Amino acid sequence: MTSSASTGSGRFARRVLRRGGLPVAGLALLALLLAPAAIGGDEGDAGGPTMAELQAFCRKLVTSGEITIFPFHVTAEGGIVTFDAGDVVACSQSAALCSDPVGVLVRAQCRVELLQRFVEREVKEGRTESRAFWGPTVEASEKVISAALAHVRGGRHTQGVLLRRAHMALWHVEEIFLLRLLRWADEIQAVVQTLEERGGEVADPCAPPPMPFSKLKSSPPGATIHYLSAIDWDVLTLWKKNPSESMEKSDDELLEVPAGVYVVKAVWPGGRTVGPTRLRIDGEHIMVKPTD
Repeated sequence: MTSSASTGSGRFARRVLRRGGLPVAGLALLALLLAPAAIGGDEGDAGGPTMAELQAFCRKLVTSGEITIFPFHVTAEGGIVTFDAGDVVACSQSAALCSDPVGVLVRAQCRVELLQRFVEREVKEGRTESRAFWGPTVEASEKVISAALAHVRGGRHTQGVLLRRAHMALWHVEEIFLLRLLRWADEIQAVVQTLEERGGEVADPCAPPPMPFSKLKSSPPGATIHYLSAIDWDVLTLWKKNPSESMEKSDDELLEVPAGVYVVKAVWPGGRTVGPTRLRIDGEHIMVKPTD
């Protein structure tokens, strides 16, 4: 089996088992090791997305092309299974994916979506047993995410507590993935290692923004520029909040931001306005004042 990947929220120590070949057909032998788990329902109505809305948002996000994706990764060769969960990388411009409860749950659900995309590729290439092997893992993971999301919607706890619970759900999803592979490794007597241990490229979703920064300015000068990363805009929208209220403002003649996709608005003295509009800033972008 193949693919590629990342974690970004913590690594699990590897477990070493003895010997072993790795026939792909071994997947089918473990298809029933994990009992399917029903997805939990939503509780309360204080705010935040439903589970169905979160799933749809994440499916769209991983195909949007606006952020970097590290896909779910499993390879099996030479007696070694190399694994890493998928992840989305946008924290060089986004606070939400690392420090907002819904944003962290977006990352957790994106991992499930990336796993399902992996399974779809496996099935398309004729390895249909992959669906039965990973199906219970998807169901168990979404049950964990749904339970954490229900607390967000319930609104009974502080943001700090909800954020910790969301991070726990993210870590638990990866644990569910890894335990599934460890059971398989037990069956075929293989070694499990992380992609990072093998020297592969992995995501760091909360890394500092890359340099150099891109530039945003107005023409003519003098506009106040309002801006927010597109992912933060989308997460606030998913929260059912008004993202315009969270936009940063700058009166500087030249605004520097990490390269990426933003929602921006420019307001000139007198009230002429451009935006809010969604655009990719890479290098330099000029907001032009509209004419009569």
